Amino acid sequence: YRYFNKMKPGIIIRNGQILADKTYKADAKIYPNLEVLAVFKDGNMKAFLSNAHTAAEYLEMGAVHTLAFGPILVSEGRLGPHMSDDTYYHYREARCALGMIEPYHYILLVTNGNIDKSKTKGAYMQWLAARMLELGVQEAVNLDGGGTTVLFFMGEQLNATGKGKRSISSMIGFGNIE
Repeated sequence: YRYFNKMKPGIIIRNGQILADKTYKADAKIYPNLEVLAVFKDGNMKAFLSNAHTAAEYLEMGAVHTLAFGPILVSEGRLGPHMSDDTYYHYREARCALGMIEPYHYILLVTNGNIDKSKTKGAYMQWLAARMLELGVQEAVNLDGGGTTVLFFMGEQLNATGKGKRSISSMIGFGNIE
C-alpha cells in the first residue's frame, strides 16, 4: 500500500530480495514509524529502530525477510523503547502484534476493537507489549491496527472487524512445508 501510494515503505526484504530501502529516521512522529522486524534463516526474529540498518546491511546480517511497521513492543525480552510511556500512541484500537519466543516459536496476538454493539474498545500499545512479555516473547512489533486487523486460521476468520474495514494489499502467512 505504502509503496504504490508513493509513501515511504520502510526497509522491505522478501525472500532475500530488497523491495524497498526508504524509511524514516528513528523516533519519527508518524504512524506507522516503520520500525523493522527482521526474520533470519535460523528462525530468529529481531526488532530494530527504523533506520538502524539499510536493506543491504540486513542481507549481510542474514535476514531473509523484513517487516516495516512498528512500534517495537518488545526487544531483547524487555519493553520496547516507548512502551513505558503512557502517552505514546495512547488510544485504543484493534491491534495485531507478531513476536518470537525462540526461533520458530512465534506468537501472533490480535485484539478486536471499535466494533458496533460491542464492549470491545480495542487495546493500547502498552497493553499489547505487556501481554507479549507475559507470554515470554523476546522480540515483537505492532503490525497494524484498525480495519486491517484480520486473523484467518484454516480459512476461517477468527476475529471480528468493525467499521472502516480497509482492503488489504498484503498478508503474512505461516505454514509447514512437508
